Amino acid sequence: MCTTLHMRRARRAFTLVELLVVIAIIALLIAILLPVMKKAKEAANVVVCASQQRQIMTAVMMYTQENKGFMPIPPSIGHFYGYQWPLMYYMDPDPKYGGAGIIRYDVGTIWPYLAPGVNKIAGSTVRPAPAVLERIMNCPSEPREARTIFWGGNFGFERNFSYSWNVQIRPDPPAIVPSCARMTKIKGSSHKALLIEEHAPNDGVCWVQYDLHDRDDVPTTRHNLRANFGFADGHVAAIDRTEMGWERKTGGNSFGQSPNVIDPNKNAYYFLLNVEQ
Repeated sequence: MCTTLHMRRARRAFTLVELLVVIAIIALLIAILLPVMKKAKEAANVVVCASQQRQIMTAVMMYTQENKGFMPIPPSIGHFYGYQWPLMYYMDPDPKYGGAGIIRYDVGTIWPYLAPGVNKIAGSTVRPAPAVLERIMNCPSEPREARTIFWGGNFGFERNFSYSWNVQIRPDPPAIVPSCARMTKIKGSSHKALLIEEHAPNDGVCWVQYDLHDRDDVPTTRHNLRANFGFADGHVAAIDRTEMGWERKTGGNSFGQSPNVIDPNKNAYYFLLNVEQ
């Protein structure tokens, strides 16, 4: 009787080979499911990112409604405005960065529409910047540790934002009067991209028309080869940048690896603005 019971118990035990087979099956399932889970997470991040861009576009549209249709001016490296100018936000004046890479969340004309109480222009009272502003301006798919930018061959600056603006909404050359492009005067607003999820932004603007400025300003591919764009009519969409005229190239880890524009017509369709200054 005892011998029979012992044999039954022995049959129930796993052998080493069986255990290794189970481990191999589990490892195979993980290998199959991990990419699927990663894509699912990225799909969720696309939605969050798009929601953030919609908030930004709504803030800008609210500003334009209060300013005769004129948009606020995004900052750019080398273009220095006094605080009397209606900049969307300001670049960090720290000489370590030279106005590149870091934007300020304590003052800017669009911030009060996203976080009431923030100064529109710099004043004597300095208030701490609400954390919600930095969250809105940073894509959840980007790592939050120090990130790099492309600028003049140097890509070691830190940055604290993911989105930048079509450079054509800025006065160029810089206007004497505090005015920018009129959103209401943009033709084909449903397909004209204003807010761009840039691969490695260095300031508030992105030179996407014909890939100017040494190919350092290009949309990202972080959302399963797509990037989110805010359009002049207020809607946001995720688009593969090859649909906008760029070649299929997913580099960009070092300066000069960004893709070229190979279809100027597609590029112009999305980024060439016909506006009244």
